[in-house]
This record gives sequence, structure tokens and C-alpha cells, in this order.
Amino acid sequence: KHLDARRFYITIARAIEAESTDLDFAQQLVQTFNWILFTAVETKQLREELFETVSLAEHGGAAEKELPQSLFLQLLEPWFHNPVSALALCLWAQQYELASELTARFAEYEPTLDVIKELDQLVH
Repeated sequence: KHLDARRFYITIARAIEAESTDLDFAQQLVQTFNWILFTAVETKQLREELFETVSLAEHGGAAEKELPQSLFLQLLEPWFHNPVSALALCLWAQQYELASELTARFAEYEPTLDVIKELDQLVH
């Protein structure tokens, strides 16, 4: 019998969000779980759910508390620990305005070698 992947990812996201002492560890966790999310057979249903995410723009700027607690919204904040993983999540969930904003912010900083490698993996 398999674990409920959705519940598992929400639990992981909450644990990562609570992690405030070791940001490098949180960044690595997000990178690892993001890779699993987008590649494992066991997470196919989660990918399908993310792909069907309603555009945040379609809510007309509604406050987050008014939005349904989609899987995307539950993963987004913790995923910011790893900007490239957050970008991948936004792109997959078709949140193009947010992905564009993240990309613009990438341009403001000198990327580390790790970020360059992650971006390379994302586009290849």
C-alpha cells in the first residue's frame, strides 16, 4: 500500500515552512522533493492536480484567504526556499505571471553556481 502522496507533500511543505534554523537544509529538501514531484510515477496525480491549478490572476487579486487551498498554494511558500524549484512549480501550475516575476528577480542578483546548475537542469 502506498502513502497518500498529496498528504505527504503537504506535510513536508509545512515542515519545510517551519524550518527557520537551517535554510541550506530547507533549500536542499525543496530541491529534492521538487525533483521527485516532477519525475516519479507515484506523483503523477499531484502533477495533474498542479497542472489544473486555477490562475491566481483569474481570482482578480483576491486575498489568499479567499482562495481555495490548492496544492499549489500549499507548496508555494515553502518552495521559495529554492527559487528554481519555485519557478518550476509556477511554470507547471501555469502561473506565468508569478513565474515572470520570479525570473525578473533572478536577474537582480548574481546567481551562484548551484542556481545556474539547477536552471540548466530545469531547461534540459
